[in-house]
Amino acid sequence: MTDEELFNQYLEAAKEDDALSQFNLGNCFAKGKGCAQDDSMALYWYERSAEQGSLYGILYAAEYYENGRGCTKSLAKAADYYLKAAESGNANACYKLGIMYKNGLGLPKDRRKAKEYLKKASSKGIVKAAAELKGMWF
Repeated sequence: MTDEELFNQYLEAAKEDDALSQFNLGNCFAKGKGCAQDDSMALYWYERSAEQGSLYGILYAAEYYENGRGCTKSLAKAADYYLKAAESGNANACYKLGIMYKNGLGLPKDRRKAKEYLKKASSKGIVKAAAELKGMWF
């Protein structure tokens, strides 16, 4: 199957609200596979996937907003998505939230919440979260 055929297959399923196809369509736009590379369209489809509850859609949308890829950079929107991913127990989202709370990036500075999320990330094996915790005064 060619990239274009795969893209069209994902597009048809994505229009029917298939979360995995929406995420895969986002990847097609992100990489220019079967279509022209377009970060704003990639974000559009990642967000549609996120609305369906796709953890990958949530995480990719968060990263796009955090880095201003295909959109105006918005740490507040990134934080909203990371919060959703953290609710699912995602360790990387917990780490990102810990850093965001620690430094007041897109969220109000909150040492208690920073420690809470960094501890969660550390307990799930994120080594850099443990290093961040060591640098914080308790």
